Amino acid sequence: MDNAENTSITRLLSDLREVSGGWQTADYWVDDLCAIGLTSEARPQHLVYVNTSGLVRGRFYVELEVGSTKGYVGGQVVATHESLTFSELIALVRVHLGLLH
Repeated sequence: MDNAENTSITRLLSDLREVSGGWQTADYWVDDLCAIGLTSEARPQHLVYVNTSGLVRGRFYVELEVGSTKGYVGGQVVATHESLTFSELIALVRVHLGLLH
């Protein structure tokens, strides 16, 4: 894995902190430095899986899951998105995790 992949999730997490969202990170993929999960109290059984491996900077592979339980990933994937921008990612996260204001 090259250095760009090692820092892609770190950069994403930094960008997420700048956007007020109400989500929490869920790092169920500790051995995968290019993946992170996002959850919320509003919809605790929903999960957004984000991966940056092999994508150009600022693009994200996303899976939306339902039926996940805290500490366990195993929900049903209800949608996948191959190459989202950051703003598209944030919009999907807000809808899927019930964080629309």
